[in-house]
Amino acid sequence: MSKTQNANDLKKLVGKVTKSGKIVMVLAGRHPGINSKEFEEFLKEEKIPSTFTAINSAFADDLNER
Repeated sequence: MSKTQNANDLKKLVGKVTKSGKIVMVLAGRHPGINSKEFEEFLKEEKIPSTFTAINSAFADDLNER
């Protein structure tokens, strides 16, 4: 995820993914777009739970890539 991506980009991506299947959970790092209030509210409206992984952790980086 690049630094220029924001909540609107993420909302569009989630919209595309949900057309082909249900999102069970969003597992993410602390990227500003993902961590934004706007995206958090969007996930709540869509009833998609989210959780954040540990900061600066090698195992968390591997999880986020999957």
